[in-house]
Amino acid sequence: MSLGETVLRIRDRTKRCQATTANLHKGERDIDMLRVLSTWGHQDFRVYAEVIHTGSVAISDQVKVL
Repeated sequence: MSLGETVLRIRDRTKRCQATTANLHKGERDIDMLRVLSTWGHQDFRVYAEVIHTGSVAISDQVKVL
């Protein structure tokens, strides 16, 4: 992937935990949030990346899949 002039390689992913399915007021799991998130094509909470090529990054830069 690239961000501005920087090229990154995704090394590891962290999926979301089941806490996202819980109703904060009732303490019960009442929404399948992980299923909802899968409509985006992933359920990742974060990713770990390695910089392959350094470069400048600006606030307006878009992330691109290479």
